[in-house]
Amino acid sequence: MAQAEIIRVVVASPGDVQTERNLLPQILDELNRGIAAERNLMFVLSRWETDAYPGFHAEGPQGLIDPILNIEDCDIFIGIFWKRFGTPVSDARSGTEHEFMRAYEAWQRDGRPQIMFYFKQRSFSPQSAEELEQLEQVFEFQQSFPEEGLWWAYKSKTEFERLVRNHLTNFIRHEEVGEGGGDDQNLRLIKQHSETTVLRGEEYDSFNDYLNEGNVITISMSSDEPIDVLVMDKRDFKRWDGADEVPSWYEFFEDKMSLKTSFTVPKDYEYYVVFWNRSEDEEATVELEIEIWG
Repeated sequence: MAQAEIIRVVVASPGDVQTERNLLPQILDELNRGIAAERNLMFVLSRWETDAYPGFHAEGPQGLIDPILNIEDCDIFIGIFWKRFGTPVSDARSGTEHEFMRAYEAWQRDGRPQIMFYFKQRSFSPQSAEELEQLEQVFEFQQSFPEEGLWWAYKSKTEFERLVRNHLTNFIRHEEVGEGGGDDQNLRLIKQHSETTVLRGEEYDSFNDYLNEGNVITISMSSDEPIDVLVMDKRDFKRWDGADEVPSWYEFFEDKMSLKTSFTVPKDYEYYVVFWNRSEDEEATVELEIEIWG
């Protein structure tokens, strides 16, 4: 059997999201035993706390870390921010910003690495001027995020784990379906659904069908007013409606006027796509296209 192709992943973040950083080895191991193994691929994670070593450098600790992470030569760069921006380094307001800029400049030059950036949106009240300054720097970074990029928000470690798993799965499948392709002869278009609907204020519409584990859904949506989009197992939706328990798998996109996403179905289920216009007064005209690949 041919040697597996390595997909090298580098993670960058301040220390306040260590829980999320610690989830990544588990996520990558799971993918390596599943979809990656099926395609003779292997994710390999690089992070300073496991790969660096004590020492001195004229440019400070970051000078030791940079050649070890070798960000310019990785395939995927995962960045995470919550309430801390980090400690300044010689050429940036924090080590995380420095590492992001190396990744971004490499992407501008070489088209890689793919940059996946996540912002934790969990309430936090700064208790000091230093904490407020850190939070403001995170907000400034988010507001000035490069226009070529798409960042993602999450609220809990469970949601982060689910999102990263799906996004890395989508990364693997990108050449197959991510651009409307189908280059892999093992994948073919099974079903396609298109519709245009008008949602009055506080009205929702839905669409459902049966899927098998491993199928890939691509959803394209555009609307003239912001709407919410929810995708989940219809059985879970019925149990979840009005309950406190969050289902094990779902996708939620809030206040979107356009959306294009694809993800792998984690189990056999009847999937349920809900479009909800939360505005009290404005009508929303929604154009939808759903493709199912398998």
